[in-house]
Amino acid sequence: TGSECDTVIALHLSFIPQDPIQIYDTICPGESYFMNGNFYSQPGIYYDTLATSGGCDSILELHLIVSPVPSVNLGSDKVLCGMEEFPVLLSPAVTTAGTNPHFTWSTGETTLSINAHHPGLFSVTVTNQAGCVGSSSVEIRLQDAISISVEQTSDFCDDGITTLVATTNAPNIRWNTGETTSEIEVHAYGRYSVKAYDGACEADTAIDILRCPFDLYFPNCISASFDDGMNDQFHMYGVELVSEFEIWIYDRWGMLVFHSTDPHFHWDGIIN
Repeated sequence: TGSECDTVIALHLSFIPQDPIQIYDTICPGESYFMNGNFYSQPGIYYDTLATSGGCDSILELHLIVSPVPSVNLGSDKVLCGMEEFPVLLSPAVTTAGTNPHFTWSTGETTLSINAHHPGLFSVTVTNQAGCVGSSSVEIRLQDAISISVEQTSDFCDDGITTLVATTNAPNIRWNTGETTSEIEVHAYGRYSVKAYDGACEADTAIDILRCPFDLYFPNCISASFDDGMNDQFHMYGVELVSEFEIWIYDRWGMLVFHSTDPHFHWDGIIN
């Protein structure tokens, strides 16, 4: 001082401790978190500083978690063959959704599964606790009713052969003979069935080719001596149906008077 005496200066210094600010937050894949002018999109712990009212820096400590998107799968589209197959239970397979996810269906329902009562497109979204959303959809389609009929083009017994024709609105058919054409040729009697199908939908029908009547006729007398062109010879009618044949003719005394193995035989009644 002016009098050369010492002056005591007292400094009262106070210390302001750091005030770390910890932030915990969760984002979904593809999102980012904004903090103090920076964007963060990867999980981790991030630090930054923030000036306080006292002019000191505070530490920002961000703990960032990236939550997985729920995996949702309603399965493949469904094709039904008739209204009797409704209702259809729709229940998605869900993973990585955490606990207590929220379900929202296109029908407005919020249950884990629903029953579909009509054809259409159905979708569901699943939201986890972090707000991340996964979705899936499935289409239920009603197939047109399959019709099929079968008929034969000719009388099987006329020639021992006929053609069977199947008529259907389906793209695929299969006979019990293994054939897959709309027409097949048959050479034997029996039951012939045919199935028409389009994917999982099918219809079938069958037709019976009956055993042909085996009609054989023999005259009970002949007038060979008249030689007038009427009943002059003894022979068999219906011979075209016979593959093996043998005949013996005896007189009233038990003597053999005629024998043949030819189904086309003709006997004029003459002995020796």
